[in-house]
Amino acid sequence: MPFEYRLESLLALRASLEDKTLNELAILNGALERARATLRELRSTKVRFVRRQSEDRKVGRVDPEKILAEALYLDQVDADIKTTELTLQKQRELVRLKREELLQKSRERQVLEKLKEKHRERYKKEVDRKEATQAEELFLSRYSKNEAD
Repeated sequence: MPFEYRLESLLALRASLEDKTLNELAILNGALERARATLRELRSTKVRFVRRQSEDRKVGRVDPEKILAEALYLDQVDADIKTTELTLQKQRELVRLKREELLQKSRERQVLEKLKEKHRERYKKEVDRKEATQAEELFLSRYSKNEAD
């Protein structure tokens, strides 16, 4: 009779939930990296724009309408940076929470795997004990038969 673990379906479910959580974490990490890249790009855009603005002013190209438009543009870039920073902060928190969830699910699966191994060892000991008893009974019956002859 082969070893059967009664909680095998639960173990499979835990492993499946762990895999699902791992995939969700990967998606969240991807979103986090995209937010980081967006923030880097916005900051880089702002730096390039401010440098160009400074160079234009050094050359003497000063147009009041252009200055106003540039100020509005910089305000928009700053607002985008703030929004992206908030998004990034939320993404970091989501990733942290998902990692904690993954860790918990991993622990739950590991507990079931350890129980499975303990049950397997117990089963193996029981099978070995039964085989030893059967071998002993066979030996005794043959010995008794040989003594009777």
